[in-house]
Amino acid sequence: MLTKRQKQTLEFIKSYIKKNDFAPSLEEIKAHLKLSSVSTAHHHVKALEDQGYLRKEDNVARAIDVAEPEQMIQIPIMGLIAAGFPIEAIEQRETIAIPKTKLPKSGQFYALKVAGNSMVEENINDGDIVVIKQQDQVENGQKAVALIDNSEVTLKKIYKEKSCIRLQPANHLVKPMYYNAERVAIQGILIDVVRNTQEDFSVNIDLNNTLNNSEYIQPNAIICGDALDMLKKIKPNSIDLVLSDIPYGISLDEWDVLHSNTNSALLGQSPAQIGKKAFKRRGKPINGWSSADKNIPLEYQQWCYSWGKKLFPLVKEGGSVFIFGARRTIHRAVIALEDSGFLVRDVLAWEKPNAHHRAQSLSKIFYNRGLYDVGEKWEGWKLGNLAPKYEPIAWLFKPYKITIADNVLKNKLGAMNIEACLIGGKSPTNILRYGFDKNESGFHEAQKPVKLLEYLIKLVTIKGQTVLDPFIGSGSTLVAAKRLDRKYIGFDKSDEYCKISNQRIDEDNHDPEV
Repeated sequence: MLTKRQKQTLEFIKSYIKKNDFAPSLEEIKAHLKLSSVSTAHHHVKALEDQGYLRKEDNVARAIDVAEPEQMIQIPIMGLIAAGFPIEAIEQRETIAIPKTKLPKSGQFYALKVAGNSMVEENINDGDIVVIKQQDQVENGQKAVALIDNSEVTLKKIYKEKSCIRLQPANHLVKPMYYNAERVAIQGILIDVVRNTQEDFSVNIDLNNTLNNSEYIQPNAIICGDALDMLKKIKPNSIDLVLSDIPYGISLDEWDVLHSNTNSALLGQSPAQIGKKAFKRRGKPINGWSSADKNIPLEYQQWCYSWGKKLFPLVKEGGSVFIFGARRTIHRAVIALEDSGFLVRDVLAWEKPNAHHRAQSLSKIFYNRGLYDVGEKWEGWKLGNLAPKYEPIAWLFKPYKITIADNVLKNKLGAMNIEACLIGGKSPTNILRYGFDKNESGFHEAQKPVKLLEYLIKLVTIKGQTVLDPFIGSGSTLVAAKRLDRKYIGFDKSDEYCKISNQRIDEDNHDPEV
């Protein structure tokens, strides 16, 4: 199953060999097809070689030859299968040509498109096609298609344990799934994998999101509920911008504890924190770092992926995603969103007007212990961090299959409105300096200035487009969107903060920006 560009590459190589009796160089392939680089030409040649259309001798110039055509067998593609969480199979009237030599001599075969990343460590990636031999028996450790509860299918390694069946992923970020044997039926074993050599950015669609148009959440809505549930109710390909001050996963408060760790010190106070506003809780366990403690960053990444993969199909191609994060955890969120299909554009820095220096005097600690000589030696030293003057804002976007200019024509997304975002008459940088207006702050301990959010919205959207915030807190993103005449959708699990957000929207009397 060749892409358009691979077909062009193959035809050029065939015509060149016929005319010259030797193969073109990679540089000549690049020039003829007007490719961006020699490495791109090599990528297409390698794909043709992998699929049996070309033979190439390594480390020899012009050693490309057209392979004799193999006898191909047409295999039906039955639908999508999750190499991640189970999803329903969907029948599709497609076929794929597989070389006869790659199939066993007997048996029934079918193919499934892979959606998800839980088998990446077995080199089975999102968008690949897996060829399956139909059978109901499997050996321990074989990769197979499992039907769960007679309704959902998934691709995993299968292990029969004493009291259950273990469906084992090949991705250290994904946990195994356990089911009673009667709930699992084997549908076939993996025979071959056909690599996805196209840039297909639609494979992450949530197949359970099959609502009628009237059932989808309509714009200008604040809904109290879990984002993981609410995202299913947003129409695919309808969001122009995602802007969210997501939970940071640093245990700032109960809503920010996104892991299963049960260390009793978490959210408690040390004697030095009692009565302090800026440094009032322990943000991480301090009773040593057990294996459970060390899993906290990984569990945060998994949590981000759980909503990131649901977010991806909702965003239009070229649409931006801005997420605020903690300096020590935002890389986990970025990785999760990359795994969900987004690409990183930049990491901005919001420079705050002031910052609390959360550090304890080391000498004072020793003085309190009666260690006066030691305390004198450590005068001027502190325990903690430097004053956190900035917070990172990760900027990602949904890839597009065409040029940026064409995507602007198609989706009105992908460019930056520099003129609307000049700072002091100069082009903006990736360091943003904004503070709160009078009486603006105090609604939420992690609140952001509305003007900062307005800036980000103006940078990448136009009037009438839709901004989504899956974690609204006190609703500042939605207030900013309303002021700029953008549509908005927002969720939060807290009844209290949904009430605050609605109140702020209702009471905001700023006219939409002209």
